[in-house]
Amino acid sequence: MSKRSQHSHNQIKGDNSNQQVGNNNIVDRSVTHITEYHLPKESTMSNTFNFLEIFNESDIPEENEFIISNEPAKIFEKLEYNGAVGYREISMLYTDDFVKFDKVILDFPDSMSIIRKLVHLFLKTKKIAKNSDETLELLSKEVASLIKSDDRFNPEKYREEDLDSFVNGFIIYGIHKCKILKNPNEK
Repeated sequence: MSKRSQHSHNQIKGDNSNQQVGNNNIVDRSVTHITEYHLPKESTMSNTFNFLEIFNESDIPEENEFIISNEPAKIFEKLEYNGAVGYREISMLYTDDFVKFDKVILDFPDSMSIIRKLVHLFLKTKKIAKNSDETLELLSKEVASLIKSDDRFNPEKYREEDLDSFVNGFIIYGIHKCKILKNPNEK
């Protein structure tokens, strides 16, 4: 390719009017206007860590009367066994968020305290609820409320979707790893 054709290849062609390109940028002969996107201000792994830290430092008592199963049940199997079929769809939507917990929770020196606090909240909500779906729904609301009430939770920094992803992923993690719902493998 000659220098002349390379140069003309990089020039804007057309009738000198503004052109919108595929990434929503407006291109004209003199200026490129970049559309501002409203992306999360922090990564989701960082959000997960921050929310877990808030949860871990809360004054929720730790439940000492539980043992993590050596044979955790598959999530859907456990939900079905406990009659929590309404939570199955939520589990499918937030599977990616659940996976983050295996990585992030290892950053805490005593990750078991987080699990013991979650189990305590679960047992508290289980006493009030009529069924497993309602228990999980109440547990989700308790966790979300606890995070939102902390001074470190800034609604301008965290979107509602960030908190929903955290809460649902956390509950699913609890279902899979510990005594959140009865494990069919422990009959």
